Amino acid sequence: MSQQSPLMLKQFPILLKREFWEHKVAFFYVPMTITLLTIAIIILSALSTPFVKVSIDVEEHSRGSESHTVIVNDGDTTLSEFFGPRLVEFSQRSFAYREGIFEEFYTGSSFVLIVTLWFVVFFYLQGALYEDRKDRSILFWKSLPVSDGLTVASKLFTALVVVPGIYLSFIALSQIVFLLITSIVAMTHSVDVWSTLWAPANLITRWMGMIVFFLFTAFWCLPFYTWVLFVSSWVKSVPFFWIMGIPIGLVALETMLFRGSDFIRQFFTHHTMPVHELTGGFSDFMPSNMFGLDMLAALVLGIIFIALTVWKRGHANEV
Repeated sequence: MSQQSPLMLKQFPILLKREFWEHKVAFFYVPMTITLLTIAIIILSALSTPFVKVSIDVEEHSRGSESHTVIVNDGDTTLSEFFGPRLVEFSQRSFAYREGIFEEFYTGSSFVLIVTLWFVVFFYLQGALYEDRKDRSILFWKSLPVSDGLTVASKLFTALVVVPGIYLSFIALSQIVFLLITSIVAMTHSVDVWSTLWAPANLITRWMGMIVFFLFTAFWCLPFYTWVLFVSSWVKSVPFFWIMGIPIGLVALETMLFRGSDFIRQFFTHHTMPVHELTGGFSDFMPSNMFGLDMLAALVLGIIFIALTVWKRGHANEV
């Protein structure tokens, strides 16, 4: 065991690099593209987007009031000129109000990458052990001195830690860029940049909350993620059908045989990210059931599927 440990420590990073390079598009280029598109839209708008000025002219008559809307298309009006007065008004609000606005904006804007992350992890695990059996590369990987447990661990670690870490980095980057652009606008209107923008943004606290959220998600969704990986280790075709079909069939069977039971149905509560726990946003994220029986059951079920996956990987052949 003592001789194998240093070898495993050397092999594990290599396996992680293999997973990254084989799925670089989904792991890196997809979040990068989404982030760059968002940043580009913000920068282009800040530099040259013309806005339509709308003014309301109210004329009073003896019989009542009539409203006339006059639309003036001013091509020289930039986002700075349009957004500046609102930023001045924003700076005059309470600190708690500014915190709340940033929390709502940053939490909402993060959902695009978070939802994308879930799909990327799902489809990655779906093909993680299936594709190398389908293209027969499993024969090559089995010829290497790498244990089945280490192979399964590298794929699970990639899905639950490496990929969320990459997506979190791009979320943080987009938040910083937004603050920098807004700060430039604020400086042109003599607004205190720190107290108006950076302090209420709570970036460090928010990022720590997002790390806790992703770690909690990794444990919360462990039964589903490991189930997907387990199916990927033995299915011979159409893994998506088996991944979703077997649980749905068991739920239907359980409903018919045990009307008051929902044991299998509970499985589906762990298949998506727990966004329902984000009622207060990321800054003060602390899940209510982190140490409950539900989480304990998720961990136990996840460990069982991991053990089954390692065992099946050891007996697997090409499709």
